[in-house]
Amino acid sequence: MTLTEAIKIIEEVEAVFRQDGVLPDLIRMREQAGGTTTIESAIEIEDQTRLAVSRACLDYSHTERWRALPAEQQLLIYERLREARAFLSLFEHATAAGDLAPILISPTTDHHTLVAFLLIDYWGLFGQHRWIARLRRPRKK
Repeated sequence: MTLTEAIKIIEEVEAVFRQDGVLPDLIRMREQAGGTTTIESAIEIEDQTRLAVSRACLDYSHTERWRALPAEQQLLIYERLREARAFLSLFEHATAAGDLAPILISPTTDHHTLVAFLLIDYWGLFGQHRWIARLRRPRKK
């Protein structure tokens, strides 16, 4: 599996996730409000719901269906997808910019394993920290 193929999988997951129509409204409301209510409350909500969101991601990785989730958890899954796409894109662009051989994901890695790794393991190791840093970054005026 190439990085481009992996990115396409994440984009397809995101598209399925967006189909219910709730997510675009949540994102629009968040952007109009200038972000979540406060940075610390967003971090606290993520901390309190991390296990439930991870379970939903694991369920999705096996069934390819999102179960009904509260709005905050839907938004946190969106943030996980966003970080997963950024992670894969970083490596895709790094190999394209140099004379490096393309980074390949093991051919034995299936869709379910990739989604679970990116939305649960990568999030726990790095994605969450990048998300918090992005929240705390001063906004351009």
